Amino acid sequence: MVQGAWKVFAIVLASVLVTVHPVVAQDQTAEQKQALTDEEKWYDLTVQYALAFRQEKYQEAMGLAKKALVIAQTAFESPDARTAQLLNDMGKLENAQEHHKSALKYHKRALELREQIFPENTPPIVQSKTNLAKTYFGLRNYRKADSILKEMIPLIKTQLGDYHGHVGTLLTLHGEVLWQQERYEEARDAFMEAVNVLQRHTVDGKPLIKAMELYGQALKRLGYTEESVQVQVQVNTMKQSNPAQLE
Repeated sequence: MVQGAWKVFAIVLASVLVTVHPVVAQDQTAEQKQALTDEEKWYDLTVQYALAFRQEKYQEAMGLAKKALVIAQTAFESPDARTAQLLNDMGKLENAQEHHKSALKYHKRALELREQIFPENTPPIVQSKTNLAKTYFGLRNYRKADSILKEMIPLIKTQLGDYHGHVGTLLTLHGEVLWQQERYEEARDAFMEAVNVLQRHTVDGKPLIKAMELYGQALKRLGYTEESVQVQVQVNTMKQSNPAQLE
């Protein structure tokens, strides 16, 4: 049931980009037609900013997202899941530009809306909380990031399975958070678990390579020099066998 909830959430997000708007009935009022026009404008802007986001044109994407947010706040009743998703995406855009303070504001607003719309610990709320953890990491507030990840990782394991790729990337992040707090043994364990997960469930090799490199660094820091060298040899082999994964 829980994995089904994640699938439904993914379908809802995807529908933002594939929604087919109904033909406007001729007997609609002027207000109804205007509302539909606003929704169409919002839809077009979301498609444009999503494309710019994928192309890493972050400033352009943010400008488009801000225009979409203005429309969403007037065209949709609050709280609205589309507005919350837009705020979430704007937070991700700001994080991508290392504007973490601004990102924090967007992610907090997204979470506030989602908590009014969705039951506790459903996929949208989990997404917002994990994005907050990433933002706190960018702000070097490691205690808050650690607190959120401790709560979210076991929950996501229950929902998606222990070896889902998303679990692996969050374990890597948690290892980095622990490392910054000089909790090196815990960091090593988190990196090791991330490697085990990503080896079983990954298409993109970059997350696995990152986790392995960090695991090797942790081993070296703890005095396991030989094991660290062995890990680095594996990393170098992976990089040489498939350099396209590093682009």
